[in-house]
Amino acid sequence: MNIQGKNLKLMVVDDVDDICEFMQLYFTRRGFTVFTAGSAEDALPIIKERSPDIMLLDVNLPKMNGIDMLKLVRKFNDKVKVIMVTGYDVEFQKDPEFQKLNVFDVMRKPVTPEALDSNMERLLK
Repeated sequence: MNIQGKNLKLMVVDDVDDICEFMQLYFTRRGFTVFTAGSAEDALPIIKERSPDIMLLDVNLPKMNGIDMLKLVRKFNDKVKVIMVTGYDVEFQKDPEFQKLNVFDVMRKPVTPEALDSNMERLLK
């Protein structure tokens, strides 16, 4: 699979620097403009200013988790397509509050390039 970002803006929010660096390199090579942040507090102003098309959002962030962050994002941006990323069991998906957040998909860590391509291809259709 060879996905192309066609100048789409992608926001990666993950508290693991190596993951942010990998995602930035991986998606920049595919034509995306990539922004990264290690926390919800760092990500929110970038999202407000840059209006990304897609967001890869870690569930387990320091201080404010990804789900609470997404609730804030949805107050000012209901268009960004979101893929949640987690290393934990995904029971929160069944929560009605979570379902209201319009999440495209949930990926389990470790995320493979094949899984990224597959999800991104489905999301871009």
